[in-house]
Amino acid sequence: MLRYLNGALGAGYSLEGAFKESEREIKLMYGEKNGQVKALITLNRKLDLKEPLDCAFREYAQSTELEEAMDFAEVLELLLKKGGNTAKIIEDTILRITDSMELKEEISTMILSKRLELTIMILMPMAMTFYLRMTNASYVAPLFETSAGYFVMAAAVISTAVADALGRRIIYGKSSKKNSKAHTGFLQRKNQEESSNLRTSF
Repeated sequence: MLRYLNGALGAGYSLEGAFKESEREIKLMYGEKNGQVKALITLNRKLDLKEPLDCAFREYAQSTELEEAMDFAEVLELLLKKGGNTAKIIEDTILRITDSMELKEEISTMILSKRLELTIMILMPMAMTFYLRMTNASYVAPLFETSAGYFVMAAAVISTAVADALGRRIIYGKSSKKNSKAHTGFLQRKNQEESSNLRTSF
């Protein structure tokens, strides 16, 4: 929606017209039953009833419960109250918000890839042992028929269990939450700094 909004403003539309143009474009992609599309339709209906754009978009942002929408609502309120180069300010804001969204997506992708790696690393030794047991039992027979083999297999099972627990603690547990909060805090501080710079420019 922000990208379509930016394109419409660049084409010379007013803010209200840009939101309506964004609605038409997004409808073609997602259909009218999409939740975000419904919220945007409601926003444009409020604009047709002459409700102030900043108030209407604030309600839209609250309905979507998106942090980026709330950030854009704050910039929009400042812009409409103080004035300025609308197209330039909104373009810069959209680029800033989309960059932060892409960073969050990259972080989520990295976490998902590490979860997959953990699963593969835990399952692969067991799969290899089972495969050798089925195809060439004599090759791994010492591991299951001698005292030294029992000791080696017990140590391998324990180390695998410890590695699994440690990996899950890092990726799923407290460490993951701390890292997520750190990244979120970084983005929030960045947005606050840019918002203060924007207020100064006004």
